[in-house]
Amino acid sequence: MLESRRIGVVVAVGSLALSASAVFGGDLAPPAGPVTPTMKDLDDVEPRTAINSTNTPGDADSVFRITQPGSYYLTGNVVGPAGSHGIEIDSDQVTLDLNGFRVFGNPGSLDGVNFLGRDDVIIRNGTIHEWDGDGINGNGAIGGLIEDVVVSRVGGVAIRLEFSFVVSNCVISECINGAIDVNCCVLVHGCQFGTSGISANQFAIFANQNVTVRGCTFNNCGSFGGAVISIGNEGVVANNTISFCSGDGILTGSESLITGNLVDASQNGIEVNGNNNRVEGNHVKECDFGYLVTGTANLVIRNYATDNTTEYSIGAGNMFGPIVTIANIGVSNNPHANYQF
Repeated sequence: MLESRRIGVVVAVGSLALSASAVFGGDLAPPAGPVTPTMKDLDDVEPRTAINSTNTPGDADSVFRITQPGSYYLTGNVVGPAGSHGIEIDSDQVTLDLNGFRVFGNPGSLDGVNFLGRDDVIIRNGTIHEWDGDGINGNGAIGGLIEDVVVSRVGGVAIRLEFSFVVSNCVISECINGAIDVNCCVLVHGCQFGTSGISANQFAIFANQNVTVRGCTFNNCGSFGGAVISIGNEGVVANNTISFCSGDGILTGSESLITGNLVDASQNGIEVNGNNNRVEGNHVKECDFGYLVTGTANLVIRNYATDNTTEYSIGAGNMFGPIVTIANIGVSNNPHANYQF
């Protein structure tokens, strides 16, 4: 009886093994035709083009030159001699990943990255340093993104763009002719500007129309006689911090929103030269003029000023909340009041 049970167990186990083999073993006969590889090609693993003298050879005025749409990346630092751009982009629809590397210029060099008149260009993730021209020059370019880039010590403008760009999370310093110069329809957010050493009558950010500057920090930016942020018309300047800059903090033309900013120790904190702006909820301190409004039909409400030579100078023809001081704050209940201390 015991022996028959052992035989039954062996038969059952064998049957189970044969059944599993039938289910999981697959077809033992290989398919017809040649055997093909199952691994991915290198182009599938890294579907981008390395920037080098073979893939992107330079020309008379560039170290490297991109002439076809696509995604490109650096594999090392780039050093530009006199008379040359570091990387010239001569095609639309290009993504350039600096890949954490540096693009260095030498005396007499041109722009770090140059893409004049090109559209749909993305540049990210690296450092551009000591070019005699601009750091990034996209004059005439339309549409793109500049993000996570450090630009320092360039002789021209750090970042120059034309229309419909986003500039995000960049760090800019010691660029004597300005940090960002754009024409229209650009968003600048989350950027840091420091020790710019900007020349007289220049601007950290200069924009003509429809530009938003949001959540940026400016410290020790120079620009005496100019302004840290100058936005022209129909812009938004919101939630920025400006401190120890010798020019105006914020300068605007017409039909813009200036809100939630902190301006400390500038020439004029917020200067409004145009019409139909809303200036609301800002904090200005230790400037010559806290709020200088020379245009008309502007709304100035819920602001705070302290330790300025003149706290508020608001011309006729504007609408503004009453100025509340320590003497009358206990009797003021106007929700649109401006405060000074």
